[in-house]
Amino acid sequence: APPSLWVRNVQLCLFTIPLAAAAVVGKWSLVSSQGLLYGIDPPTIVLISLNASGGLLVAAVIKYGDNILKNFTTACSVILGTLISVYLFDFVLSMRFLWGSALVVASAYAYATAPPAVP
Repeated sequence: APPSLWVRNVQLCLFTIPLAAAAVVGKWSLVSSQGLLYGIDPPTIVLISLNASGGLLVAAVIKYGDNILKNFTTACSVILGTLISVYLFDFVLSMRFLWGSALVVASAYAYATAPPAVP
């Protein structure tokens, strides 16, 4: 049987541990003087949580959904992350982003409300 969603996520995160360890070793003088969690404030924790939950959501969609649904989910998570960045970091939206977001939302709505195909 294929591994469960949680086992697959643990397997994938094992690849990130050496990269994170290398980053800590590369900045060891800063980490040893200011601590490992220096600079982690509430907005950063929110963004970390959003990335983690977005990864789990994409993994669930890949397992239980189809490829088109996965693409819509990924696009919507990028839009949501950008909108949260506007609020947390005073990011300025461009007209291209707004146009692209409108196209993603319209296409997701059209896909979700389309009548089923007749075989």
